[in-house]
Amino acid sequence: MTEASLDDTALVSAILADQAGAKQLAWLRFLPTVRRVLRGFGSRFMDEEDVVQEVFLTFFHGLHKLRDPRAVHAFVVAIAIRTAKHHTKRCHRRWYVEQPVAPDLLGEEAALLDDLHARHELARVERLLRTTRPRDRDAFVLHVVAGMTAKEVASALGVSIATAVRSSSRARAYLRCRAQRDPFLTAYV
Repeated sequence: MTEASLDDTALVSAILADQAGAKQLAWLRFLPTVRRVLRGFGSRFMDEEDVVQEVFLTFFHGLHKLRDPRAVHAFVVAIAIRTAKHHTKRCHRRWYVEQPVAPDLLGEEAALLDDLHARHELARVERLLRTTRPRDRDAFVLHVVAGMTAKEVASALGVSIATAVRSSSRARAYLRCRAQRDPFLTAYV
C-alpha cells in the first residue's frame, strides 16, 4: 500500500477495514497538515508530539462517524483545531514570551524567537488575534498560518467558502487596523 495508490475515500475504507499499513499511510498523509494547524492554534503552549498523537487517536477512534469519506481532510483538521483549543485552555500557561520556549519545539521559528524584540512583537500579534471573533481568528489562522485554501478552510470550519473568505479578510483588516495603533507593530503593517 503506497500513498499515491489510495485517494482519501479509499484510505478511509482501508482504515475501517483494518488493512495493514492503512493507519501508517494516514499518519504520513495528514501529519504535515496536523502540525500546521497545531502551530497556528497555539501549540507553543503544549507538547506538540503528545497533541499530535491525541489528534490521530481521536481520528482513528472516530473515523466510523465520518459520513462522507471525501471530507476526511476536513475531519482531521477539525479534530486538530478542537484538540489544540482544548489543550490551550486546559494548560492555563502564560504566554511563551513570559516563559522559556524550547527551541526544538519551534523549529524554524527558534532563530526569530531568540530576538527579544521579535518575541515581544509576536506575543502582541497573538494577543490581538485573541481579541478577534473566534470564527474570524480560526479562518485567518488556517488560511495564513496553516496555508490552507479558502475551500479547505470552509470545509474545516463547516461554513461556506464565501463565509470563510469574509472571516479571514475581516480578521486581517482588524489586525491591520489594531497594529497601526500599536507602536511596536506599525513597522509590520
